[in-house]
Amino acid sequence: MTIRLQKTAERVAQDRRAAYPDVGDQLDAVFKLALALREAGIPLPPETLAWLDTVAAIKRAHPKPV
Repeated sequence: MTIRLQKTAERVAQDRRAAYPDVGDQLDAVFKLALALREAGIPLPPETLAWLDTVAAIKRAHPKPV
């Protein structure tokens, strides 16, 4: 890879990192999606179900202030 292409690739990677939503917001969106799928009766892998239960318990134990 030439230096010019490498710098372009590095710049694109930086721009993408800066443009993505906060990781916590992304994880919350994935949690809500998985929860909706489970509530719709769509089978999910056991690891996903365990993750859902863990995150739900954390959200219950530490609710956002109103």
